[in-house]
Amino acid sequence: MNTTATDSYPIKTTGVCVNVSIMLLISVVTSIIPLLLNSNTAIFYTSQPLYITIIILFFVLMYYKFWGLMVGAGTFIICGTMLDLPNKILLINSTINIIQLLLLLIAYLFASKIRAKHKHPATFSLSIYNFFLFISFILYIIYNIWAKNTTNTVLYGFAGIICCATLIKSLVEKDIDRVYFTILIATLPSLIASISSAIWSGVPNDLMFDYIITWTLSNYILLQTCGYLAYKYCAPKRSFTFSNLSELYIQSSSILYYIATIIWNLFILYMMYLKVLPSSQSIYFFPWALGNIFLISNLYFSRYNDTEKIKKDELFKWHEGRVITVEKNTSGIIAIISFLLPLSVQLMGKQIPTVLVVIFIANIFCACLSVGLIWTPQHKIKFISTLKTIKTIFYLYSIALLLLSVMMIMFYGIQ
Repeated sequence: MNTTATDSYPIKTTGVCVNVSIMLLISVVTSIIPLLLNSNTAIFYTSQPLYITIIILFFVLMYYKFWGLMVGAGTFIICGTMLDLPNKILLINSTINIIQLLLLLIAYLFASKIRAKHKHPATFSLSIYNFFLFISFILYIIYNIWAKNTTNTVLYGFAGIICCATLIKSLVEKDIDRVYFTILIATLPSLIASISSAIWSGVPNDLMFDYIITWTLSNYILLQTCGYLAYKYCAPKRSFTFSNLSELYIQSSSILYYIATIIWNLFILYMMYLKVLPSSQSIYFFPWALGNIFLISNLYFSRYNDTEKIKKDELFKWHEGRVITVEKNTSGIIAIISFLLPLSVQLMGKQIPTVLVVIFIANIFCACLSVGLIWTPQHKIKFISTLKTIKTIFYLYSIALLLLSVMMIMFYGIQ
């Protein structure tokens, strides 16, 4: 995060501010995933057959350790609030889910110490077992998306086959590390949390067993497949957090991309809060994901200075060229918007939803902000660099809003 780049405005901050900012961003992004992909309030209790968020949170725990618990807390609070759950249910299940993450973290740290005795593989090995885990994960995802209602029989089948394959692999290779992962990480935290949730949340006795089985086995399947591969080949050797008292210099472009990403995700949350984007409509997952892919990618790569080898007297021209490229690309977006406006009128007549009109206006606004080079004196290299970042952000907004507009035209046009 430190930078001495001559073409950027450096901003001084502390490690704790950076850590909290990263955790906040991950929490906001992660909370939206189950809201868009799942269709009922069970997503908050992680008792949904497809609670893919558990994999994301496990990744966060591996990379950020105890700071990852903050991500979990933020995710559950945002998700529960968006679902308008009673305060008691929100408090109980947020606490239980955080306890589950704490148990996952403790188990991960314990298993990592044992694993440290073995050599860490440098590259991914596509063995028969790893290929089996990957295929099982994909098939489980496809089944849950395709099937309207999942049954315990399917969970038993997936979990049983994966468990048998894991035990056989462990016995053949005498791999105690895999056994520790299966018991301590993939099974026990979810089992303890599901039982606690069932008791404290007042789940009826006749539904308690199914509730516990769904929570435990669904998490086991996800953690033992994708989670295990992540643990085996992606686990970092150190935490990715910064020392709380350390002083860091952050590039202004990174801060701008960070703010833009937060605004995009808060905008989607606000749209869901207003019931404009129903939480059960997974089609809206794609424009949300597109915006995040663009913005987060730019946020990540903005840490690097790609002008180190460019002569100082050529820096301005280099940044100006990037700005002009953004402007040229934006002209195509404006042309598409101009085509979509009459198309939406043709499909819906005079009954165009107000929210769609607002999205169109926001889309045009963002596109227009990306057009037109603001005159900048040639010696103002830092300013032209900041201008490049701002224009890029609004260009990315215009693309994401364009896809969102298309999705909304399709949704309201079919109704």
